[in-house]
Amino acid sequence: SQSGKLINPFLLAGEQACPPETISDVHAYQALLSSLEDHAGNAHQELSELTGRSDFDPDFFDLEAARDRLQLLKQLS
Repeated sequence: SQSGKLINPFLLAGEQACPPETISDVHAYQALLSSLEDHAGNAHQELSELTGRSDFDPDFFDLEAARDRLQLLKQLS
């Protein structure tokens, strides 16, 4: 398009959940994920407290929900 806007954006894939809003930045989130992988300290408890969910899975990605959000953004633009 002449304006540079995406006419039909389409999400093909993705991975991992986005950081919870309560985490200050991507570096803090990466540090938390690393401590989860190492089973260090109380990372699982900390993640549960930060997300408010005991079942938060940082590896989960909902492709359909992400596509729905993308469509909503397209409609709003």
